[in-house]
Amino acid sequence: RRQRQMCIRDRGLPHISWEFLSSTYSASRTGSKGILPMIINTMYVVAITLLIAVPIGVCCAVYLTQYAKKGRLVKAIRFATEVLSGIPSIIFGLFGYAVFCISFQLQYSILAGCLTMAICILPTIVRTTEEALIAVPQGYLEGAMALGASKLRVIFSILLPCAMPGIATAIVLAMGRIVGETAALLFTVGVSCLLYTSDAADE
Repeated sequence: RRQRQMCIRDRGLPHISWEFLSSTYSASRTGSKGILPMIINTMYVVAITLLIAVPIGVCCAVYLTQYAKKGRLVKAIRFATEVLSGIPSIIFGLFGYAVFCISFQLQYSILAGCLTMAICILPTIVRTTEEALIAVPQGYLEGAMALGASKLRVIFSILLPCAMPGIATAIVLAMGRIVGETAALLFTVGVSCLLYTSDAADE
């Protein structure tokens, strides 16, 4: 096993270079074999998805912890988040393809993939942020409101800053899931590959 690991290391590590990370992919034998487009597309998907999902997830968590009264609506929202967190990514991919690519006519695009991944990571952001907000001492909020601060000001000035480490944890977990998911993005973003080049034609 150790010899096999050394063999894989010797074959793989020498090919990781700046040219490999900063060039594009070509299907010809003499062309470059870089992964720069993959890195850029991943960064686009991560950034756009977080811009869509984080505000919605944080606002939902604030509503559940500060505004919503315990009842059927809160139970339904929490049940929905639990169900969504257990759905396989391929189901999200089929849903995103049917809704965003077909119904909304976005076709295969980064936007369709980002909207699909936003739904995929919402349960993680909502549940983690909700736990972080609940962990904030209630005395902080009661003291601020006793001094005359409005509830909205208390939320933005005390609650969210105190819960920021938990919110950051939710964002990191969401980023990990975005980078790790492939099935949902295959159905919505698609795959592009250069199959024919002039160099290959000459050969």
